[in-house]
Amino acid sequence: MSSIDFLVKLRDAAQMIADACNEQLEKTAPPEAQEHRWDPEAIKWEQAEGAKGLFQAYPARDTKPEQTIDYTNLIADLNQHQGRLNKNGFFYWKFPIGITIVRKKAKR
Repeated sequence: MSSIDFLVKLRDAAQMIADACNEQLEKTAPPEAQEHRWDPEAIKWEQAEGAKGLFQAYPARDTKPEQTIDYTNLIADLNQHQGRLNKNGFFYWKFPIGITIVRKKAKR
């Protein structure tokens, strides 16, 4: 067996172990410790501009949000993180008053 074959098999084995660990953690974690799953691309963001530049908001001004699972889970996730969080290169926050969620590219 070449060293490349060995490394490929080792990598695959390590991935299988990591997948098994994640599966077990998901099964045994208490409900409050489980991450809320939501797809930010399923939310209909509206472009807006404020004093600090461009951002995206949902729902659009003067509209009510659709109570989708993604929106509901995003709200729950934000509530668990004091109204602010980073995910997939975006910074999300909830306005203290109202139902509006805002996101913009996270600064690196």
